[in-house]
Amino acid sequence: MTDKIKIEEYGMTSTNKIFRTKDEDRFMIKFPRGNWTFFFNKFRNETIARINDGDESEELQGYKGNINNVPVYSVYKNGRKASIALPRYTKEENNPYLFIPKNKQPFKPGIIKNYYIFDVDDEFNIKHMASLMFSIK
Repeated sequence: MTDKIKIEEYGMTSTNKIFRTKDEDRFMIKFPRGNWTFFFNKFRNETIARINDGDESEELQGYKGNINNVPVYSVYKNGRKASIALPRYTKEENNPYLFIPKNKQPFKPGIIKNYYIFDVDDEFNIKHMASLMFSIK
């Protein structure tokens, strides 16, 4: 039901389902030509705490002082890092979702379009059998 609402409302469609593996911090999605694996960022809470405390060290400069730039998951495509999953909120209802930006680099596995995961809890944890979605507009 959620997928149909998203398709009509936002012009999106879903691909395969994301499932939880036996390892609690890992999710997978299988495609005909490979699979993606989502690894939870174990340093996320520590990094957010450092940003909130005003830490301006060089290693945190990439986040630009914004906790929404700290990835929740690293996304691997066929065993090689391809992108990240960033926390975001919907404009109307302020519901959490994950944004996976496209990342196509020469000679590296890439993701050619932006993807979204709306089936997450308030802490941005992916729910079992969540839909991976992309825009069709």
